[in-house]
Amino acid sequence: MKLEYGRITPRRARAVAERIRAARELRRRIAEGGEVDGLEGEIEQFSESTVCDKRELFWARHLINFRVGEILRIATRYYLGAK
Repeated sequence: MKLEYGRITPRRARAVAERIRAARELRRRIAEGGEVDGLEGEIEQFSESTVCDKRELFWARHLINFRVGEILRIATRYYLGAK
């Protein structure tokens, strides 16, 4: 959905999809009785930023990202209700 709504680039979407695929494969290997001790490096690799990249938390801010009309409606209702 992030790609569909333009929140991440196609390149980043492919990277996220690949991390998810690799994490699922690792989970399958562990579930099949794989030795966890030998997979420590791989487990560590997927312990952070598998589904989303930290950089996704800091979207570019543009005026178009905000619903100005909705903000004004809420602010008006708040200020009129406060009196």
